[in-house]
Amino acid sequence: MTKTYFIPRPEETRLTWLTNFNLKLIFYAKALGILAPALLIVLNDTNAFTYMMALKAAVKKFGLSVTSFLKSLSNTSPETALAVYPVLAPVPGGVPLAVPLGIFPRCAILAKQIKASGLCTDAIALDLGIVGTDIDPKFATAQPILTMSIKAGKPSGKYIRGQANGVHIERMRGAETAFSYLLTANKSTFVDNSPNLVAGQAETRQYRAWFIVNDEVVGIVSLVFSITVT
Repeated sequence: MTKTYFIPRPEETRLTWLTNFNLKLIFYAKALGILAPALLIVLNDTNAFTYMMALKAAVKKFGLSVTSFLKSLSNTSPETALAVYPVLAPVPGGVPLAVPLGIFPRCAILAKQIKASGLCTDAIALDLGIVGTDIDPKFATAQPILTMSIKAGKPSGKYIRGQANGVHIERMRGAETAFSYLLTANKSTFVDNSPNLVAGQAETRQYRAWFIVNDEVVGIVSLVFSITVT
């Protein structure tokens, strides 16, 4: 039966997956013939991703405190005490070593090498989290029908969700030569709010989508839909 892609899509779930992959890889390193340099790469990648997820959470919390402070600063009855500005708290543990971009594609390459080595048993692969789950046959060939229009100056898309949980949407625009991730839509409509690459200049945007089931991409990519944004 066809398998789902084993690395999850949501960032929070990816952090859990990467943490497990890093720890279990150390445990199975000798049995799999994984050398110290490869282990160090995964460790540094894990530290970097963990830090950025913590930083993202801290920034979100800080943004909420700034919004609340602004309301109080603007509308509270006059006081004599000076206001104390909110401060972004540092992420515990400090800044980790810098790593090259592409953490999860790197992990996917390593996982492919591990599974092709002949040293990896089914049990080890499952423990490492490098085996996808079975795709329900009804979703294996499912293909979204994506349509786009301009509403209030913004590209607006819709699709029929059916029994899927949503769609994974990619976009290519202007002079770009490759599709990149735009968003995951859980409702049957979505809006692309990004400004044009060149302000005041029309651009063509192309969109494509896959169905999502239990946070995994399934089925066949939709036909590409092109639209001009003025």
